[in-house]
Amino acid sequence: MELGIGLIVLIVFGGLLLLGALGWGFMLLLVQLGVIVNEARKPAYKDTGNYSLDQGRDVAKHEHSND
Repeated sequence: MELGIGLIVLIVFGGLLLLGALGWGFMLLLVQLGVIVNEARKPAYKDTGNYSLDQGRDVAKHEHSND
């Protein structure tokens, strides 16, 4: 009879550990989904830079990579 009580306690303890692990995993999943939703709600980055050929520089013949 004493072995039966110990087995029941072990099963209950294992079940609680399993439920705790599942709860922890579910919480982490919700946090990750929250981060994804938060990032998706941010406005898209718009590049307003003014790029022109005036910003370039002359490249010498020896600096070309396709020689």
